[in-house]
Amino acid sequence: MATAYAKEHIKVADELYLILALLHRENPQRESFTIAEIMARASAEKLGEDRGSQKSLRQHAYEHAAGNVPPGKVGGRYRMVFRDIDNRVRLLRTSDDVHPDRHQKWHPERSEVPHKYHELLDWARQWQSSAPIQEEWLPGLHRLKGLGKEIWKGVDADAYVRTLRQGWE
Repeated sequence: MATAYAKEHIKVADELYLILALLHRENPQRESFTIAEIMARASAEKLGEDRGSQKSLRQHAYEHAAGNVPPGKVGGRYRMVFRDIDNRVRLLRTSDDVHPDRHQKWHPERSEVPHKYHELLDWARQWQSSAPIQEEWLPGLHRLKGLGKEIWKGVDADAYVRTLRQGWE
């Protein structure tokens, strides 16, 4: 049995995810969307109208939920959307690189969104996983973070370099 949505308002990150899913489904030829397009579609959908200002939705699209950018000092470490170089935004795909400090929410839970969007959640998850995984020529350096650190545990880096340089002249 599905849990009924009983909250007074939807979380901003969940609203962003639903709005982008709607935009992707309505515009299958488009890869990403401007923040202005996201804001206009959010206004038409009226999901977060109880918040008054939609400034937080803009901030989530630009930073808080953008999985491929370093998280800011404030806000979550969500990984729900992908922000392109030109600041256009789309749903994050399973094949996208994610910043290593982004480890929170990937998509909304069914119980946290109104029932009428459950079919959209299913559609969006399918869309997110449908992109072919591309072979990377040079994987992101962030994947190497911490690799081999046990080898150097207790070793003074300066002393090690000095021993390597002995005899150079």
